[in-house]
Amino acid sequence: MPPKTKPVSRHTHGRSEVKQRPEMIAALREESMKLAARLKRIRRALAISQETAADRIGVHPVQLARMERGATNVTLATLVAAARAYGVPLRDLFQEETEAPVNNETPKPPTTPAV
Repeated sequence: MPPKTKPVSRHTHGRSEVKQRPEMIAALREESMKLAARLKRIRRALAISQETAADRIGVHPVQLARMERGATNVTLATLVAAARAYGVPLRDLFQEETEAPVNNETPKPPTTPAV
């Protein structure tokens, strides 16, 4: 019996080609740096340390530092957690600096449901 071969079509459910396109690599880097700057700006506007913010988000402080430098791909779950920890709508993490309102109230840590 001959070995099975994978389909050759580029439209199968294989690895994404998005990150292989040169124009996308540049766009991803640019957007990553913008997101990083917004995360840092919002945290600083709230006057909280990276350690406090990381604790509220649920990530290690080193991971938050990477996020604020644009040195890591951030998952949607982490972005949702960051927005909640900072007390801002998720969209604020994606708006241009001049458009993004910052809520100056100290965010309340997420509550855990009673068991």
